[in-house]
Amino acid sequence: MIPIEMKNIISIVWNNWLKPQQKYSVLLFDSTATASEIALMLNGEWDGCNGVIVASGDEVTA
Repeated sequence: MIPIEMKNIISIVWNNWLKPQQKYSVLLFDSTATASEIALMLNGEWDGCNGVIVASGDEVTA
């Protein structure tokens, strides 16, 4: 018989291992100013140039 604490640890490890990895999308813009503004609006990460990295919520917005 496996103790309850060990079952919980196994369950947590198993669920984290099977959990799908977060996907990210990179959006490119014509100007750095636009990229900076869009990063703020989408709660993304501006790369300091003309790209914005956002977490993909679904395939429609990606």
